Amino acid sequence: MKIRLRPVPVCALFETRHASRSDLSYHRHAAAFVTIVIEGSYVEVLDEVPRRFIAGSVVLHRPCEEHADHFTLGTHCLNVELDRAPEWASPGALTLDAEFTSLTRRLAQHHEAGDHRRCDAVADALRRVVAHTPNARPRPQWLDRALLAFDWAGTEPLLNAARSVDVHPTHFSRDFRRYMGMTPSKYRRGRRINLASKMLLGTESSLAQIALRCGFSDQSHFNHAFTTLLEMSPRSYRRSFGR
Repeated sequence: MKIRLRPVPVCALFETRHASRSDLSYHRHAAAFVTIVIEGSYVEVLDEVPRRFIAGSVVLHRPCEEHADHFTLGTHCLNVELDRAPEWASPGALTLDAEFTSLTRRLAQHHEAGDHRRCDAVADALRRVVAHTPNARPRPQWLDRALLAFDWAGTEPLLNAARSVDVHPTHFSRDFRRYMGMTPSKYRRGRRINLASKMLLGTESSLAQIALRCGFSDQSHFNHAFTTLLEMSPRSYRRSFGR
C-alpha cells in the first residue's frame, strides 16, 4: 500500500506499508529516493546481493536500480524522492554520509510527529547535502589489492590476507576497520553470503554444494549463518527472489 503525502520544497514524500512475510517482485523507480525504515524489517536484493534493513535504517536507491524485497515483519517506511542521487554515496546503507543519514532520520521523526514546518526545513537541508561532494580520503593501495586478490569467500586464514600485501596483521585489521567500517571477519561473512546469494539465484546448485563453495563447514552451518543474517532460510530466499 502506498500513501502519497503533500510535497515539500525539494522532494516528494510518500509512505509505504507492507504485510509480514510478503514479497515485492523485481521493480525499478525512475527517480533516486531514500527509504527510512520506521518499523519492521525487510530483505532487499540488488544485483543478486542481499541487504537486510531494520527499523532506523536509511537506504539509498539510485534511479532505475532493479531490486526486489521480502518483508520479514510488518514494515512501515517513509520514502523521500530526490532530484538525483548524491554523487558521493554508494547504493544501500553501507557508505552513506553521516550528515545525510542524520537528516533523513530527523525528517522521519518530524513527519511522524506531524511537524510539517520542521519537516520542510529538514528537507531543504537534505537537498543541500545531496548537492555537496565531501572530500573523501582514498583507501590505501594495499587495501584495494587485498580486497581484489584475496579469496574472501574461501577457507584460507584471514591472516594470509595481511601477508599477501606485506602488511602487519595488527595494522591490517585496524586500517581495514577504519576504511571499510567493519572487521575483516565480518567482511568475509558478508562476502560468503553474497556469493551464496548469487549461487542460490543464478544456479541450480544444491544447498550442500553452495555451502562447500562458500567456505561453510557443512549445509547446517550455511543454513544457520544465512538465516541469522537475513532472517530467511536459503530455501525461502531462493523461493522469494528466484526468477
